[in-house]
Amino acid sequence: MKKSFFAAVGLVAALGAASNAFAAGNLEQAHICVVSGWACDEADPSYTGSVLVYHSDGRLIRKLTANHYREPGVGAACGGNSYRGFAGELDTTPGQDFSDGYHNVRVYFERRNGSLLEIGGSPRVVLFGPAQLSPGPNECANPRGWGN
Repeated sequence: MKKSFFAAVGLVAALGAASNAFAAGNLEQAHICVVSGWACDEADPSYTGSVLVYHSDGRLIRKLTANHYREPGVGAACGGNSYRGFAGELDTTPGQDFSDGYHNVRVYFERRNGSLLEIGGSPRVVLFGPAQLSPGPNECANPRGWGN
Protein backbone atom coordinates (compact mmCIF):
# COMPACT_ATOMS: atom_id res chain seq x y z
CA MET A 1 0.00 0.00 0.00
CA LYS A 2 2.73 2.46 0.99
CA LYS A 3 4.75 1.64 -2.13
CA SER A 4 1.83 2.36 -4.47
CA PHE A 5 1.05 5.60 -2.63
CA PHE A 6 4.64 6.83 -2.95
CA ALA A 7 4.76 5.71 -6.58
CA ALA A 8 1.60 7.73 -7.30
CA VAL A 9 3.02 10.78 -5.49
CA GLY A 10 6.26 10.42 -7.46
CA LEU A 11 4.37 10.20 -10.74
CA VAL A 12 2.32 13.31 -9.97
CA ALA A 13 5.49 15.20 -8.99
CA ALA A 14 7.23 14.11 -12.20
CA LEU A 15 4.27 15.21 -14.32
CA GLY A 16 4.21 18.56 -12.54
CA ALA A 17 7.91 19.06 -13.15
CA ALA A 18 7.52 18.13 -16.83
CA SER A 19 4.65 20.58 -17.32
CA ASN A 20 6.82 23.38 -15.92
CA ALA A 21 9.30 22.76 -18.75
CA PHE A 22 6.91 24.37 -21.23
CA ALA A 23 6.17 28.02 -21.86
CA ALA A 24 2.63 29.20 -22.33
CA GLY A 25 2.06 29.22 -26.04
CA ASN A 26 1.11 27.34 -29.13
CA LEU A 27 2.86 26.61 -32.40
CA GLU A 28 0.00 27.07 -34.86
CA GLN A 29 1.78 26.80 -38.22
CA ALA A 30 5.10 25.36 -39.25
CA HIS A 31 5.94 24.56 -42.83
CA ILE A 32 8.63 25.50 -45.28
CA CYS A 33 7.38 29.07 -45.71
CA VAL A 34 6.01 30.17 -42.36
CA VAL A 35 6.15 29.58 -38.65
CA SER A 36 3.57 31.24 -36.39
CA GLY A 37 1.87 31.08 -33.02
CA TRP A 38 2.15 32.75 -29.64
CA ALA A 39 4.38 32.37 -26.60
CA CYS A 40 5.12 33.91 -23.21
CA ASP A 41 6.59 33.06 -19.83
CA GLU A 42 3.70 32.85 -17.37
CA ALA A 43 6.13 33.55 -14.54
CA ASP A 44 7.29 36.79 -16.21
CA PRO A 45 4.36 38.02 -18.38
CA SER A 46 5.73 41.56 -18.84
CA TYR A 47 8.78 40.22 -20.70
CA THR A 48 8.67 40.33 -24.52
CA GLY A 49 10.86 37.36 -25.33
CA SER A 50 12.21 35.74 -28.43
CA VAL A 51 11.00 32.58 -30.08
CA LEU A 52 13.74 30.29 -31.40
CA VAL A 53 13.07 27.69 -34.09
CA TYR A 54 15.48 24.76 -34.30
CA HIS A 55 15.95 22.11 -37.00
CA SER A 56 16.17 18.44 -35.99
CA ASP A 57 19.95 18.61 -36.51
CA GLY A 58 20.17 21.22 -33.73
CA ARG A 59 20.78 24.27 -35.91
CA LEU A 60 18.90 27.50 -35.25
CA ILE A 61 16.62 28.18 -38.22
CA ARG A 62 14.96 31.40 -37.13
CA LYS A 63 14.67 33.84 -34.24
CA LEU A 64 11.47 35.89 -33.92
CA THR A 65 10.13 38.32 -31.33
CA ALA A 66 6.84 37.44 -29.64
CA ASN A 67 5.28 40.92 -29.91
CA HIS A 68 2.38 40.66 -32.41
CA TYR A 69 -1.15 41.38 -31.20
CA ARG A 70 -3.28 38.29 -30.59
CA GLU A 71 -6.78 37.52 -29.31
CA PRO A 72 -7.82 38.23 -25.69
CA GLY A 73 -7.40 34.55 -24.78
CA VAL A 74 -3.66 34.91 -25.36
CA GLY A 75 -3.68 37.97 -23.12
CA ALA A 76 -5.45 35.96 -20.42
CA ALA A 77 -2.76 33.27 -20.63
CA CYS A 78 0.04 35.86 -20.64
CA GLY A 79 -0.79 38.02 -17.64
CA GLY A 80 -3.08 40.39 -19.54
CA ASN A 81 -0.69 41.05 -22.43
CA SER A 82 -2.10 40.09 -25.83
CA TYR A 83 1.07 41.21 -27.68
CA ARG A 84 2.69 37.78 -27.57
CA GLY A 85 2.20 36.48 -31.11
CA PHE A 86 4.99 35.63 -33.54
CA ALA A 87 5.08 34.99 -37.27
CA GLY A 88 7.74 34.87 -39.92
CA GLU A 89 9.19 32.98 -42.80
CA LEU A 90 10.71 29.72 -41.71
CA ASP A 91 13.79 30.20 -43.86
CA THR A 92 15.09 33.63 -44.74
CA THR A 93 18.74 32.67 -45.10
CA PRO A 94 19.68 31.83 -48.70
CA GLY A 95 22.38 29.22 -48.92
CA GLN A 96 21.39 27.30 -45.80
CA ASP A 97 21.98 23.65 -46.50
CA PHE A 98 19.29 21.56 -44.84
CA SER A 99 18.77 18.10 -46.29
CA ASP A 100 15.53 17.55 -48.19
CA GLY A 101 12.86 15.47 -46.54
CA TYR A 102 10.85 15.45 -43.35
CA HIS A 103 12.47 16.94 -40.25
CA ASN A 104 11.22 17.94 -36.82
CA VAL A 105 11.34 21.61 -35.95
CA ARG A 106 11.21 22.60 -32.29
CA VAL A 107 10.10 26.01 -31.09
CA TYR A 108 11.23 27.50 -27.80
CA PHE A 109 10.49 30.68 -25.88
CA GLU A 110 13.68 32.35 -24.63
CA ARG A 111 13.18 33.62 -21.09
CA ARG A 112 14.73 36.76 -19.64
CA ASN A 113 17.49 34.66 -18.00
CA GLY A 114 18.33 33.00 -21.35
CA SER A 115 16.85 29.61 -20.56
CA LEU A 116 14.57 28.01 -23.15
CA LEU A 117 11.06 26.64 -22.69
CA GLU A 118 9.45 24.59 -25.47
CA ILE A 119 5.98 25.82 -26.44
CA GLY A 120 2.86 23.73 -26.98
CA GLY A 121 2.47 22.19 -30.42
CA SER A 122 6.21 21.68 -30.73
CA PRO A 123 7.83 19.71 -32.27
CA ARG A 124 6.26 19.81 -35.72
CA VAL A 125 7.26 17.77 -38.76
CA VAL A 126 8.15 19.95 -41.75
CA LEU A 127 8.97 18.84 -45.28
CA PHE A 128 12.13 20.60 -46.47
CA GLY A 129 13.11 20.85 -50.12
CA PRO A 130 11.56 21.45 -53.53
CA ALA A 131 8.85 18.79 -53.16
CA GLN A 132 7.08 21.06 -50.65
CA LEU A 133 6.69 23.76 -53.28
CA SER A 134 4.95 21.62 -55.92
CA PRO A 135 2.38 23.05 -55.20
CA GLY A 136 3.16 25.00 -52.08
CA PRO A 137 0.89 26.38 -49.38
CA ASN A 138 -0.80 29.75 -49.97
CA GLU A 139 1.79 31.37 -47.71
CA CYS A 140 4.48 30.44 -50.25
CA ALA A 141 3.51 33.06 -52.85
CA ASN A 142 7.06 34.47 -52.70
CA PRO A 143 9.21 31.66 -51.30
CA ARG A 144 12.81 32.37 -50.45
CA GLY A 145 15.36 29.84 -49.34
CA TRP A 146 14.63 26.13 -49.65
CA GLY A 147 13.05 24.94 -52.83
CA ASN A 148 14.17 27.80 -55.10
